[in-house]
Amino acid sequence: MLAEQYNGVVAGVPHEDVGSAKDAGEVVFVRTDITTDLLTSAYTFTQNTGGVGGSARAGNRFGASVSPFGVLAGAPGEDVGTAKDAGGVFVQTLPTAFGGNGCASKLLTQGKGKALGGTARSGDHLGRFIGTLTGAPARGSQRLDNLAVGAPGKDATKAANTGVAVVWNGKGKGVLKTFGYSGGAMKNQAYGSVFGALTVVPRVLS
Repeated sequence: MLAEQYNGVVAGVPHEDVGSAKDAGEVVFVRTDITTDLLTSAYTFTQNTGGVGGSARAGNRFGASVSPFGVLAGAPGEDVGTAKDAGGVFVQTLPTAFGGNGCASKLLTQGKGKALGGTARSGDHLGRFIGTLTGAPARGSQRLDNLAVGAPGKDATKAANTGVAVVWNGKGKGVLKTFGYSGGAMKNQAYGSVFGALTVVPRVLS
């Protein structure tokens, strides 16, 4: 699913109400023509849309973060078992009418046997932010983009809400690394609330 390429814009609307579910959230994909860059069609989906995991519930904030790497949507208010607001990330494909293959979404969460490992705990808010660590452009077909997911509410030992970031392999190899602030865990750091990727291009010296 992650190999699919779409030409368009993805927008999250995390405070959109779905029926009576306040702040359940939705994601909008606006497709553009590959030659003219003009908007051609739009597709909106929530957790009540067929093929999307779970169901739209109050406070899920589906779409709080999005990434163009496939169509990824964070839901930091998603409950995982009894862990309230543990959070999750949905790897979503689009219906065939919108250039996708219509596969069901995949939910990435923390927990034993889950895609992101670790332990899902209340208030982790996994998926509040999503980024991609871009592979080297020179590698062509061998280029690999990894997904970076923030869990800013994650507690460290005796340090509440210190936060972590999880790097997940884009070709199905699972978690590559989980890390926090290099200066040490401190209360309320909220590490992983926002981050970006830096691509360093070697400079040719004359």
